[in-house]
Amino acid sequence: MTNALKYLKTLGIFMAYLLISNFFISLLYLYTNLSKNACNIITFISTLLIFIILGFKYGHQSNNKGYKSGLKISSILVLTLFIISLFFKDFFSLSKVIYYLVLILGSTLASVFGINAKKGA
Repeated sequence: MTNALKYLKTLGIFMAYLLISNFFISLLYLYTNLSKNACNIITFISTLLIFIILGFKYGHQSNNKGYKSGLKISSILVLTLFIISLFFKDFFSLSKVIYYLVLILGSTLASVFGINAKKGA
């Protein structure tokens, strides 16, 4: 039960970060003359950053096999993003698959670095 609560807490942190960062990015787009592509890049980088932070955190807390904890947490978060995108009728495309794979890879690598940082300390 504690693992489920841990994942729900992480999902809540992720959703809150996603809402807040997208709010500020939309304000940037509205009140500055940033292009849509620049805002998309900023959104991607901020989403990748939260995946890396959460992957590192889970790898640091893991006892063994950091990549497994990174894959677990990133799979949960990517599944959440996928369900949200289906809710808004966003079509499934190759670019979305690559986007999700980059997020999973970032979280997994950060989790491996997290467990190595714990072993080195």
